[in-house]
Amino acid sequence: MLGYASFEELAERNLEEEGYEPETPRREFKAKLEELGSVSGRESAWTRRDGSVLYIRENARAVRDESGCVVRYEGTIEDITDRKVAEQEAEALRAQLELTQYSIDSTDAVVLWALPDGRLIYVNEAACRMLGYERDELLDMAVWDIDADYPKERRHDAWEELKQVGSEVSESRFRTKDRRTFPVEITAQHLEFRGRELEFAVAFDTSERKRLEAQLRQSQRLESIGTLASGVAHEVNNPLTGIINYAQLIAERIEAPKLKEYASGIVEEGERVARIVRNLLSFSRRENEPHRPARMVDIVDASLSLCAALLRRDGIEIDIDVPENLPQIRCRSQEIQQVVINLLTNARDSLGLRSPARDGAKRIDIRARPLEEEGAWVRLTVEDNGPGIPPEVIGQVFDPFFTTKPRDQGTGLGLSISYGLVRDHGGRMRVESTPGEMTRFSVDLPQDGA
Repeated sequence: MLGYASFEELAERNLEEEGYEPETPRREFKAKLEELGSVSGRESAWTRRDGSVLYIRENARAVRDESGCVVRYEGTIEDITDRKVAEQEAEALRAQLELTQYSIDSTDAVVLWALPDGRLIYVNEAACRMLGYERDELLDMAVWDIDADYPKERRHDAWEELKQVGSEVSESRFRTKDRRTFPVEITAQHLEFRGRELEFAVAFDTSERKRLEAQLRQSQRLESIGTLASGVAHEVNNPLTGIINYAQLIAERIEAPKLKEYASGIVEEGERVARIVRNLLSFSRRENEPHRPARMVDIVDASLSLCAALLRRDGIEIDIDVPENLPQIRCRSQEIQQVVINLLTNARDSLGLRSPARDGAKRIDIRARPLEEEGAWVRLTVEDNGPGIPPEVIGQVFDPFFTTKPRDQGTGLGLSISYGLVRDHGGRMRVESTPGEMTRFSVDLPQDGA
């Protein structure tokens, strides 16, 4: 076993000195052997003559003379190298499987196996985490129970298509336990394993990608609007300037009070149109301008110039309390203006649910105040007396693609984009709501120099 040619060659060696077994374990074994008299089944590793490892199982006893002194040790040694190597290989395989399982469970992708009839037979930890189910719950479900866009009646046709193509990539929506949905990209494969046909699928949450794509589309749309608005401004501003100038000349040269009043009205309305065009240009252009000091009253005025007429047309009363002497904020004005317009638009939609009629009962309050709370801030609040937000969904209003509006009226991106813009300015955005009474959004932005 040790690789020596003869007993005589081996008998010249010393177990401790030659390093067949490390000194300390061998010394401890001898002490235990002398204490107990005998030891059975001890396993250890020795070194063969050629340097390779020999695993052994040892039974030994200490032989004493009449005076009780140990005169020799005797026993048997069994070669268990094959068994030990097999155990080590099995342990390495178990460790590899555990690592594989850990990797699958640690990934952000949903991994699942399904039978041809749609039943799930394996899901990873990410599936449980993202869908909100326990593993046992998911293994009692089918593909269409979690895939909101997968009709049960299509399973046979979809399975046959997957068999023909082998693998396919598609987009869908997964439904969570609390009935929320989120977009996913699914890669599915048809596989055969031990005589069974299976579907192996990996699904990635694409909410963030969709949000970024939507922001890109919006940015491109706004860029197009800006280009169009620039062209319109050149065409409108020249005749508009002429109208204002002619009206001023008329007002200066005529004496009739009523006609003077009419001419002044033309000047006033012309200047209002010019202001709207300027604000539209500012809102539409998505320039990478630096943060500059700005007054909240100017941002609110610019926002209202674009949507106040629409609000009043719906019979919504607007109560504004934004003092001119508020501390300035440092921001990109057009981005904060976009946030204000989004809040006003959402308030208008909410009030439309309360009452589509012009009954005088619909109101939006716009307030701004300095806030000395954990620093120097300016807080803007937009409050409506609409039907409010149900408690079970209020925690999701800033989530991308979450909306309570019909699909043809909202994408669920407005508030998430607004939240991101406020956060990029070092600010914070909150919501409070009392069902049946009101909804209030608060935007806190750092004061300039804070």
